Amino acid sequence: MAVERRSVRGERRPAIWPWLVMPLIVLLVFFALLRAHHRPGTPWWAGGWAEPAASPDSATPARQ
Repeated sequence: MAVERRSVRGERRPAIWPWLVMPLIVLLVFFALLRAHHRPGTPWWAGGWAEPAASPDSATPARQ
């Protein structure tokens, strides 16, 4: 029995590579933006969620 091969130009399999490459691109962009966003000297996870440290000048005076 001969194997029937179809060589119709309109029939193509969907590409798999976008499903593999796009998540990697999204992760790279996310971490690049996260790294650009956080302040130098702070851990990367403390970028947008941590409250800014209070400076001694802006501290409210304690009641006596």
